[in-house]
Amino acid sequence: MASIPFITCFILLLPALIFIAGFTKPVISVPVLIVYAYWLGIQMHQLLKWHRPFRQKINGLKRYFPELTIAVLATTLWLAPSGIGGIGYIHHDANMTNTTFYHLIYDDWPIWFTTEYLGDKFTYQESRPFVYYIGYYLPAALLGKLLGWTLGELSLFLWTWRCTLLVVLHALLYIKRQQIYPKIYLYGLFLFLFCLFGGLDWWANSWLHATTERAELWDVPFLFLSNTRLLYWSSHNSLPVWLLMALLLEHVPETGQTKLLGPAFVSVLIWTPIGLIGAIPFCVLYLLLGTSQQKSNLFNRWSVGLSIVTGLLLATFITSNSFTFPVEWLPTASWLPRFTPKYLLFLGTELITTIGVFLLTRSRSTSR
Repeated sequence: MASIPFITCFILLLPALIFIAGFTKPVISVPVLIVYAYWLGIQMHQLLKWHRPFRQKINGLKRYFPELTIAVLATTLWLAPSGIGGIGYIHHDANMTNTTFYHLIYDDWPIWFTTEYLGDKFTYQESRPFVYYIGYYLPAALLGKLLGWTLGELSLFLWTWRCTLLVVLHALLYIKRQQIYPKIYLYGLFLFLFCLFGGLDWWANSWLHATTERAELWDVPFLFLSNTRLLYWSSHNSLPVWLLMALLLEHVPETGQTKLLGPAFVSVLIWTPIGLIGAIPFCVLYLLLGTSQQKSNLFNRWSVGLSIVTGLLLATFITSNSFTFPVEWLPTASWLPRFTPKYLLFLGTELITTIGVFLLTRSRSTSR
């Protein structure tokens, strides 16, 4: 499945390309996008050269049919009640994300808010640009501009579905390559843990006799949620980090794919700046453990040049935020005695579960 890393890198890169096209001046966007089109064309040509004839390709896909089937079914069932794109249960936090999506569809790019729209609370004397990490919404918002709100929402669901499918597929293919059996048991174990596990979530809520309100009101300042809640409530933060981690932890074994990793990495800045910061240690680990061929491809001059240009454009946008929005809560040390036991419970739960899974899978490992 050599195309999976390529598709993953392109998925991470696509919002940055849309941002450059729609949010920067033509004198900048046109030459940058021309260079990207040329470079991506070369990468695609190399990828197609590696592939075998069509019949052999189909026969090769049959080897991965169980993993593809499980990934499609699991992703569909997982996202069905999410509320994303107006499908499933619409949680109360959706108003904020819908507002962002609405402005991206109906306002001209780049988006500016007038003082009348912002209101007196912000005390702005002039119109301000809308500066936010909007990468997750951009592909669907672009289609929404062309096709309308309803199809835009459907596009957002399908975009989320594709990103989630890649996350699940990366994990299943990684398990498939390991010398551990039985595979179907491990696939099920992964899906159960990945979808439902998370130190302080709804099940810990009942154990701790906490409130039934939204989680961030009772487990702050340590917001440890299950991946399901992260996916439903914060897709724009969780999905890019999961995809990037899949690439880094898999070491992108197909050598040519690494050339896309640099631009894909910096593109996460428009998805989730904080998530990108959190992934930096794993990027360092990738550099330390990667082969010389991987490092050579990663530091290819085209890759480095486009990474720098893309990173500068995205960083200039993100840091242009005035950071003058109202802040009604500031962290203090008063929460330490109250929340330390919860934090220790979280760490203990994560550690015990991780060790348990390791011992369980280790005991089932065998040679081919």
